[in-house]
Amino acid sequence: MKWFGPVGWPLTLCEVDFRKGGRFRFAMTGSSGVQNTPFGGEYLEIVPNRKIVFDNAFEAPGAEKMIMTVTLEEKDGRTTLTLHTLFASIAMKKSHLAAGFVDGTGSGFDQLAGVVAALKAG
Repeated sequence: MKWFGPVGWPLTLCEVDFRKGGRFRFAMTGSSGVQNTPFGGEYLEIVPNRKIVFDNAFEAPGAEKMIMTVTLEEKDGRTTLTLHTLFASIAMKKSHLAAGFVDGTGSGFDQLAGVVAALKAG
């Protein structure tokens, strides 16, 4: 996958069964060369070309799950992608924000924009 995650943290584990009830499992590896703890979840809802809802948690004892909703809205030939994250607790939210969740997610979306631009250019 060419766009997922922060720059410098490529996916080194990527398993996807993209269907309602299907599961995904990812892990990223940074510059140290050590793969981070895998994370993943289940696809809870898929509305083609409109919405994807899934849960997501690290593979660690007692790890809390967040619910993530991706919506796609097309207007005037452009698509807006919106990501909404519902954390299981305030502590989980604070932990993820402190670890760079917003910047890392933004970096992934910036890379996705680059992939889309390259596809458009042919």
